Amino acid sequence: MLRSALMSAPAVVSVEGEAGVGKTRLLTELLVEPAIAGRRVLLGRCHPIRESFPLGSVIEAVRGIGGDLAGLALGAVAGALRGLLPELTPWLPPALEPLGDRAAERHRVFRGLVDVLAAAGPVVLVLEDLHWADEQTADFVAYVLSDPPAELVVVVTYRGEQVRPEVRAVAARAAARVTREHLALACLDVAGTGTLAAAILGVERVSDEFAGYLWERTAGLPLAVEEVLALVRAKGQLVPGREGGWTRRALAELSVPAGIRDSTLERVARLPADAQRLAEAAAVLQSAVPAAVLHGVADDGSARPDAARWPTAMEDAIGSGLLAEQDGLVGFRHLLAAQAVYENLAGTRRRDLHNRAAALDAAVPAPLGQIAHHLQHAGRVADWRDAAQRAAEQALDMGHGGEAARLLEEVMRGAALDAQRRGQIAVMLGRAAIETLHADGTADLLAW
Repeated sequence: MLRSALMSAPAVVSVEGEAGVGKTRLLTELLVEPAIAGRRVLLGRCHPIRESFPLGSVIEAVRGIGGDLAGLALGAVAGALRGLLPELTPWLPPALEPLGDRAAERHRVFRGLVDVLAAAGPVVLVLEDLHWADEQTADFVAYVLSDPPAELVVVVTYRGEQVRPEVRAVAARAAARVTREHLALACLDVAGTGTLAAAILGVERVSDEFAGYLWERTAGLPLAVEEVLALVRAKGQLVPGREGGWTRRALAELSVPAGIRDSTLERVARLPADAQRLAEAAAVLQSAVPAAVLHGVADDGSARPDAARWPTAMEDAIGSGLLAEQDGLVGFRHLLAAQAVYENLAGTRRRDLHNRAAALDAAVPAPLGQIAHHLQHAGRVADWRDAAQRAAEQALDMGHGGEAARLLEEVMRGAALDAQRRGQIAVMLGRAAIETLHADGTADLLAW
């Protein structure tokens, strides 16, 4: 599909997908194939800077022609590029007289760029991360596609959740004779995540448990899968498993890889203030919840009531791609992103959000273990101790000994207990440990 479009000049190819889904890797592999070898590939990238340079990615791409410009038959209008491409001035026509009109000057620059692209053909012009494009770059893409050189293929990539509508529509406005191809890359499912993991680890397969664990943490985002595997391998947390696969030694805690953390926090920082509050609340809640619950945890009462405030903030947060809505519930798309935001919260802010979450849980029927979790991290030790014990009793009654043991271990390690309460909890913990054969982590707690 994409291969055919790359060979069908004039053409425009757009590749859409979130950060880390594999847009750049896909193009890199396609552009080195033998069928593309006879075409000049010019690559430019848009950058997330506060004030983008006009035509920055296009100029970066055309600069890649370098000394090859010497053998090209350029028209006089290419002289308009001298100020933008000083390193190419030895091979550009003489500079043109100023016109004294900004719009006319810009039009002449556009014509000069098209003249160079036409003379350098066949050309594949790759402009990556068009969601960060300045206005002139978007205008130029629309301009060149309205009447492109016969041997030009334009390839653009962008994040669908961040791109402006007018940029997304650029390909649709191309001339009728232009071949158009659009590809939206999606994250992997559980099976695909397992296949990628096996390829990275150099094994035939990984266990279904491990594939499911990776998918839950990463939502099948290829970059996140790679980052997680690199981290756990570096820490020695992967060991050979059955059937030639691999298993996770301990599925409890995993720090967020730096690449995922930095990317996530950058995206949060770009959100409006209320949308940031929603993201922080979602990070504390961890699991997807109804929008009203998310609003309730995020709202600290410091702002004047506004009926449109939280719906607007929700649109911003979901529109950014950080949060997702499914079946009426809203939460982070993958747990690594939630963990990155959670770990970045100041201690007082984190405790305050947990406190509000605990209050909402108490007002609306919620799992006792969930209430205990929020009370614990809100710093309300006595309330946490009582809630955790009730949650453990409920878990034991329902046959969930492992969950009961986890809750009771945390209380015995983290809460001040008098002898009577410690004895009660120790008896419960012993029962849970026996029912689940969970003795390794409890022996030291019961030996008193």
